[in-house]
Amino acid sequence: SGAFSGRLPYTTEVHAQMLGGGKYTIAVGKDGYHLNGTNNAGSCEPADVDLTGNDATGIACALGEVGTVTLSGGVVDADSEAAIPARLTIVGEDPSPEGSSAGTFRDILVHNYPFGIVDIHYVALDGTFGFTGTPSFELEPGTYLFVFSHGTEYTSHEVEVTIPAGGDVPIDGVVLKRVAPTPGFVSIDFHHHSVVSPDSWIPQQNRVLSAAAEGMDILLSSDHDYLNDYGPYIAEVASKGKIYPGSLKSIIGDEITPNHYGHFGAFPFEIEPDDPTNGALDWSASPLDEVSPSPDYVMTPGEIVNVLTGEGDRIVQINHIMENATGLLAATGWVTSPLYAEMGVQPLSSYADPIERRLQASGDYQGFPLEYGASPFVVIEGVDAIELAIGYDADSKLFMESSLPTWFNLLNLGAILTATSNTDSHDEAENPPGLPRNFVASSVDPQDGMGANAEAIIEPEIVQAVRGHKVIISAGPFMTVDAMGVGGGTAGVGDTISSQEVTLTINVIAPSWAWFDTVDIFANTEPIPIDDETDQPMTGTAANPDDFYRPYHIPRYTYQPTQRYRLADGTLTSWKEEGGAITAELQTTIKVDEDTWVVVYVHGTKSTEGYRSLFPVAPSSLLDEDKDPEYFDPLDLTSFHQDANVWAPAWALANPIFIDADGDGVFTAKYVRNGISPLVQ
Repeated sequence: SGAFSGRLPYTTEVHAQMLGGGKYTIAVGKDGYHLNGTNNAGSCEPADVDLTGNDATGIACALGEVGTVTLSGGVVDADSEAAIPARLTIVGEDPSPEGSSAGTFRDILVHNYPFGIVDIHYVALDGTFGFTGTPSFELEPGTYLFVFSHGTEYTSHEVEVTIPAGGDVPIDGVVLKRVAPTPGFVSIDFHHHSVVSPDSWIPQQNRVLSAAAEGMDILLSSDHDYLNDYGPYIAEVASKGKIYPGSLKSIIGDEITPNHYGHFGAFPFEIEPDDPTNGALDWSASPLDEVSPSPDYVMTPGEIVNVLTGEGDRIVQINHIMENATGLLAATGWVTSPLYAEMGVQPLSSYADPIERRLQASGDYQGFPLEYGASPFVVIEGVDAIELAIGYDADSKLFMESSLPTWFNLLNLGAILTATSNTDSHDEAENPPGLPRNFVASSVDPQDGMGANAEAIIEPEIVQAVRGHKVIISAGPFMTVDAMGVGGGTAGVGDTISSQEVTLTINVIAPSWAWFDTVDIFANTEPIPIDDETDQPMTGTAANPDDFYRPYHIPRYTYQPTQRYRLADGTLTSWKEEGGAITAELQTTIKVDEDTWVVVYVHGTKSTEGYRSLFPVAPSSLLDEDKDPEYFDPLDLTSFHQDANVWAPAWALANPIFIDADGDGVFTAKYVRNGISPLVQ
C-alpha cells in the first residue's frame, strides 16, 4: 500500500545520543527515479522530524520522474546469429547517484560508481537483465551512452539514448562480433570474490552470469579463506536459460588471507563438505600456539606454501605484490634490486620484523634487513606465479612503475615466476571481472573449435601451463610471440630456445575499444630505483635501501625497452584498424651473448594521435578520484580520453621466451650466473 511505520530511538543523555538524538531526516529512494532540482530520487514532507516530544505522523513521500528502457532481441553474435550474454555499461552523469553515500537505499552489489558510470547491467542469454526476468529497467530521465560488450575478444556496440520523463525507450539490433580469436588459449580471471568473502556482496549466481557475459572460459573461485564451488551455480544459471550449458568450467581456488603480511592465491582444491570453510587452509593454526597471554602465532609464508603444495599438484600465487597493505613484497619489504649490494644489502632480503607480524623471531638476528634464508617472508620455492596487477590498477601507474620492474628484477635473480594479472573484483560496477584476464594455453579451447565445451577443459593441463609460463595477460589486446633460432629451432611463450640469435614474430590483435599503438620488447632489463618525488635514479628515497624497501613503501623504478615499435614514429608499419579490430605484426632479430629472457609488452600511448583509454569497458579510469576531468560529454569521449587525470590504457603482456645463449640446454638467470643472486640454479 506504500504505508510505513516504525520506531526510532531518542535520548537526551549525552553519552547515549549515539543511539539517536530524536531528530531525523526522512528520505525516500528508488533506482531509476529523480526529483528535479535535487540529487535525490524523491522527497518527503515533512523531511525533518523531532521525536523528542511527540510522534511524527502523516509523513508523505513522493518519487520524482522516471523513464523505462526496453531491450528487444537481446544481444546477438554477428557470426552465429545466436544470442549471447553481455554487459551493458551506461555512461553519463547520474542525477541521483546510488553509491555508498545512498545509505539505506544503496545498491549492495556496488561499492561506488566510478566517475562517468551511471550503472552496469548484465544481459542474460534470454535477453532479460540479470535475474529480474524482464528485458526492461527504469532509468532517470537524461542523455546517456549505452555500451554493450562481451569481453576482450568481441567488439562493443554503442547506442546514444535519451530518456524522457515517463517514456519507454526501445533498444534493438545489438550485435557484437568476435574479432580477436585466441586459438589454443582459454581465459581465466584468477582472482575475484563473491558473497562468501566477508568484503563482497555478490551472489554466486551473479558471478556466473557476469563471467559468461564477459566471455570467460573458466570461472575460478578465490574467496577469502573459503572454498567456493561454482559448479552447481553454473548448472543452476544454465537451467534458467541465462547462459549456455557447458559454457563455463568451474575450478575451485582459495585466497589465503594473512592480512599482517600478505595474501596468496592457490588452486585447484576439492571441497570438504564437513569443514566449515569447505577445507580452506587455516593459516592461523601455527604449531607454536599455546594457551597463554602471549600473542597468537600464525603460519609463515613458507609453511603456507609447504602445506598447499604438499596436499596436491597446485598453483601457488603471490597476490597483488605491490598492494602496500596486503601484497607480500611491498608489505614485508622485499629487496629485489642488486644495486644496493655494495651497501651491504643483498637481494632477496627483507626489512620486515617477524615479531610484528605474529611470527617467531629470527634465530640469528643481526639487524634488518634479514637476508634470504633468515627472513621468513621471502619465499620462492613452491611458488609458481605472482600477480602483477589487479583491476584497480587500471586507473594508476603502479603496474608500469613498480610491479613490472619488480618482476624483471626477480627474473634476473633466477626467481622464474609466471606473471599474471586479474581483477580482484569485489563488486559489479567499480571493477567488473575479466579486465585484466589471463589467456592460458589449453588443448581444449571451445570458442576456437577445439573441444565440445568448456567443461572439457583439462584442469591438470591448466596447472602445468601456468607453471610453464604459457600465459598471455590481456587488458584488451591479445598477442602471440614466436621465436626461431639460427639453427631452425622454434619456441613460444614459456619455452627455451638454444641460439645466440633469434627472430621474434609478434602478432597483436584487439577489438577497437582496446586501442594500442606500441610494442615494447624487454630483454634482461635491469630497472634502476628512483626517488618518490623527483623520479631521479638512486637519489632521495632511492639513495638508501632502508627507505626504498621499508615495509609498506612502494618502490618505483626507471627502465627502458630493448626495442620499441610505435605507430607515432612509423616503426610499427603494419598497424591497421578495420572491421572493428586493430592488428599489428612485426618481425625483429635479437642477438645475445648471455642467457636472456625476452618479454613483450603491448600498450596504448597517450601522446599518440587517436589514443583512447579503456573507458568505459574499464569503468574506473581516473588517476585521482577526487578530481573530475575538465570536460565530459558521454556522447563524445574524445576530450575525456585525453584528460590529464584519465589513465586506463589498453595493454597486454606475454610471459618470457628464454634464450639459452651458451647452448647448455638450460636458461641461467643473469644474477645467478654472476653470483649476485642467493638462489642456486
